Amino acid sequence: MEASGPRFAAEMTSRNERIRTFAYRIDLTACQHVQCVSTGEVDEETADLPERFIELMKHLAAVGGTADLSGTLCYEGPPGYDAGNYGSAAARYRMWRLASYYLVREPEGSPGAIYFNPSLCVRPGASDPLAFTEEWLPAYEVGFGSPAGDVEVLERGSYADGSRTCRYEVFARRYTEGLVLVRTKDSSECTTWGDASAATVSLPRQMRILREDGTLSDPTSTVTVRNAEALILVD
Repeated sequence: MEASGPRFAAEMTSRNERIRTFAYRIDLTACQHVQCVSTGEVDEETADLPERFIELMKHLAAVGGTADLSGTLCYEGPPGYDAGNYGSAAARYRMWRLASYYLVREPEGSPGAIYFNPSLCVRPGASDPLAFTEEWLPAYEVGFGSPAGDVEVLERGSYADGSRTCRYEVFARRYTEGLVLVRTKDSSECTTWGDASAATVSLPRQMRILREDGTLSDPTSTVTVRNAEALILVD
């Protein structure tokens, strides 16, 4: 694995976009060229537009723009959001955001740049000004190569959430030393986050899951991905 990890938000150009990534929700009607407005978190009644978000990031980088993929400070996921593949719900949410960055990171040689902003929590009046550093994940420091292809839909399916039928998509992107899987929020009405929403995804080969603490799981050929969950897989 490479020692380097994501590119963190730094000095931005005048063509800067601050996009919240948890639900891939943006108001595309407000877009003018590369100017777009984020609509917020997963519980808002807005349309899910993952494919258009991915295309927007691809276009933004291609025309020399920059994007700061930020999140909401002190947010750790919606009510009922559980640990899933990770050690805690907060870790699952942060790894979701990290994987989302890798899903749309610009390819080598692109004139633009996509930045990852961990959006560490800064609570007013905290006695320890460095307390937010406890949210830092060692996984942020792990690299697994460069983008080796475009984003694709690896799997589609559906499941029952009460009286509703919820449909899901699992997006994938290959890297030179791994694979990123991101399942976007299924829809605004589908609020089951645990095993009842789980989908089993077959991998192209034996791979290891990157955990939030920077360690790797045992090799596996299948993984479980729940509503609004993501995995970074390393060769």
